[in-house]
Amino acid sequence: MMTLVALIAAMAIAPARAETTDGKPLSPYLDQLKREIEAPKKSEYGEGSAGYSQKIQDQLKSRPPADSSENYSRNLKRQLDEAENPGSTPSYTESVRRGLEPKAEGGAIQAVQENRSELHPKFKGEIHHAAGVRYGASLTRAFSAETQLRDFDSIYGANYAPDVTLFYEYQPFHSEWYGNIGLMVSGGVGFYHGTGVFQFQLNKPSQMGGGQFNSSSATQFQFLSLPLMVGVNYRFNLLRYLRPFVMAGPALIGYLELRNDDGPTHYGESRGLFLSGGVSILLDWISRGSSWDLYAEHKIKHYYLTVDYSRLSTFSGDLSATVSGVNAGLTFEF
Repeated sequence: MMTLVALIAAMAIAPARAETTDGKPLSPYLDQLKREIEAPKKSEYGEGSAGYSQKIQDQLKSRPPADSSENYSRNLKRQLDEAENPGSTPSYTESVRRGLEPKAEGGAIQAVQENRSELHPKFKGEIHHAAGVRYGASLTRAFSAETQLRDFDSIYGANYAPDVTLFYEYQPFHSEWYGNIGLMVSGGVGFYHGTGVFQFQLNKPSQMGGGQFNSSSATQFQFLSLPLMVGVNYRFNLLRYLRPFVMAGPALIGYLELRNDDGPTHYGESRGLFLSGGVSILLDWISRGSSWDLYAEHKIKHYYLTVDYSRLSTFSGDLSATVSGVNAGLTFEF
């Protein structure tokens, strides 16, 4: 019985005590394979390293999430640069860029309209035309006729009288340096109104207490003057913002007088001469946006505030007239 037990124990221990040819114990194949898999791998970066790619991935995973304001490519470049140079710091330019707040950028047209661009709008084409309006700001008027019974001012002088003129100018020659010559035609209207005045002041009878009747009548008068002028204009452009000009030409004045009673209506015409001199003040620089809008919509290249002194006087006709004084207005070149 003891012999059988000893034989069974020897058979169980025999595989574990097997030896190799050099006298060392021989482990089973599976145990050896397991130890080789669990051993750290060797690479060109040293024993125990997981490889360069694995190293970069581990470093990227260990970093905090990137700022959402950075785009993907910039964020990836920054992380790779820091992975290759872990002790480096951002450049001065990069540090300043990161500290600046993002700003909305408008277009070039918006910048020009807001007068914050070094670009200037370019107006194509030459200037050959001008048009505008003039208003009699401070005028002295004198009208007379051979058949009139009362002075013009005694009827119309006490009331406000607007005087407006529209004009068009063709410029066969225009230069921003030497000036321009223009052929101009203009037409206007002057409106006057007043109350009739008796030629003689009548005495009241004694029964009415004596004295004199009022010289004003109940008749209302309206007087229209319609001047039409043609002439030659020269504007000196060398000073740029201040452009002096002179103009001269013949004039034809039509007139019409109306009344609200049964009296007759008077009308006629006279011929005369028109002279004017003043200055055009360039307004383009005030608002580049407005200048561009005028060009885009109406092809207007310059616009001016004009101030001038003019004199219109007749030398023949039914009515003798002299109108002189200061006018103000606007001129547009296109």
